[in-house]
Amino acid sequence: MTAPHPDRPFPWIGLLTLAVAIFVLVTSEFLPTGLLPDMARDLEVSQSQIGLLVTIFAATVALTTAPLAALTHRYSRKWLLIGVLGVFALANVLAAIAPSYELLVGARVLGGLAHGLFWAIAGAYAGHLVPRHQIARAVAVTSAGGTTAFVLGVPVGTAIGQALGWRSAFGIIAASVVLLAFLVLRFLPAVDHRVSLATGEIPVPARRDPTFPGVLLVCLLV
Repeated sequence: MTAPHPDRPFPWIGLLTLAVAIFVLVTSEFLPTGLLPDMARDLEVSQSQIGLLVTIFAATVALTTAPLAALTHRYSRKWLLIGVLGVFALANVLAAIAPSYELLVGARVLGGLAHGLFWAIAGAYAGHLVPRHQIARAVAVTSAGGTTAFVLGVPVGTAIGQALGWRSAFGIIAASVVLLAFLVLRFLPAVDHRVSLATGEIPVPARRDPTFPGVLLVCLLV
C-alpha cells in the first residue's frame, strides 16, 4: 500500500479515474428523470412511479451508507471499491432487463446500496493519495465528476435512452462501470486508510470525538 509523500507527483491519473467513476454513478442515479415517459409506457406504470425510482435510490443511500461503511472499514479500500463497482454494474444490468416495475425497484435498491458505499470509499480516497496540503486540490478534482454529471451526464443519458431505448441506457452504464473497475485496478494506487494509535492512546467512540459535532453540522448542511 502507498502513503502520500510530499515529493511524489500529483496523482492525476488515479484522481481522474475516481472523478470519471463518480460521473458515471451519479449519471446512473438520475437517469430515470430524463426517461420518465418511455419507462412508464414500457412498464405500464405512471410517470410518478418512475420518478420514485430516484427517491428510492436516494433513500437507500441515505439509510445504508453509514452502517455499510462501519461494517467494511477494515477492508482494503481499493479492492472494496472494485467490488462495489461490480455490484453497481450488476444492478444496472438487472435494471436493463427488469421485466416488471417491482424488479426494477429491487435493482435500484441494490444500486443504492452500492452507490452509498462507493461514496464512503471515494469521498476519502483522494485524501489518502496526497499529502495534507494537497487534499483540497485532490478533492476538487474528484468532485468535478459529480458536478459534470449534473451538467452533462443526465442530458447525455437521456439522449442515449431516447435514441436506443431506456434499457440500452442502463446497459451502457453497466458496461462503463465494468470498464471503470478495470481502470481502478490498473491506475488507482492502493492506500493504507487505517489510523495508527500512538503509544498510550486509546480509540475514542465517534460520539465522544470532539470533532463529531462539526462533522455532523457539515453533513446536515450538505
